[in-house]
Amino acid sequence: ELAGQSRHGVNLLILTWVLWFMLHTFVQFGRRGRAEDIMAEMRTLAERSGQPYLLILSMVNDTILAIWDGRLEEAVAIRRRILARAEELGILEFAAIWTSWILPARVHLGDAGRALESALQGSRNIPENVAADMVILFCLAHLGRYAEVAEMLERLVVARPGIGSAEDETVAFFDIAALQAAVLAAHRPAAELLLRRLAGSSSITSGLLFTTCTGRHLGGAAVFLGDMMKPASTIRRQSRSVPR
Repeated sequence: ELAGQSRHGVNLLILTWVLWFMLHTFVQFGRRGRAEDIMAEMRTLAERSGQPYLLILSMVNDTILAIWDGRLEEAVAIRRRILARAEELGILEFAAIWTSWILPARVHLGDAGRALESALQGSRNIPENVAADMVILFCLAHLGRYAEVAEMLERLVVARPGIGSAEDETVAFFDIAALQAAVLAAHRPAAELLLRRLAGSSSITSGLLFTTCTGRHLGGAAVFLGDMMKPASTIRRQSRSVPR
């Protein structure tokens, strides 16, 4: 509904965030074509207005496309350009938050140690940074540092008040990333809690941040937890939203 409404008279900064969240939603539901339309709109607005935050987010969108298409070296290079441009614009801290999730591209390029170092630096400079926590978990899991993964999962998942309840407002993309780490590190308590929370979700992907297929990680957790041994009807209920 929002995507179809007129943009006339809308404050540019408000429009920036509305467009970004529309984009995120289209990606969550697997609508890449609609997502690219919003990206193009953001790019045009950024070029016309020169609005600093919009300029940075538009560049972040370019890294998203590069990662989706497997152009990981290009994504890393764009991240460097984003940080340099943000420093010129005086919004380096903003850019550091929004580019931290690009760091897993380095993991896939075989440089998990450097990605972890950057993520840890970001977490020191910006407390309560969910994106940095996601990257740290991902890097530690791929480096095989499972004791540290377990410590983070105990703190951020197992000990989280009301996890899985209506009161739990933790963003889904964080829990999808945490589920990946829980399975890699064979952390059963966290995997059980996260599978229970995410089962039945209608999202196809985790959205813009750390884009990955939700169903793939639900399936991986189900196998890890032995749910493939349960009756087929149970598995269907848990995975009814996963595309076939």
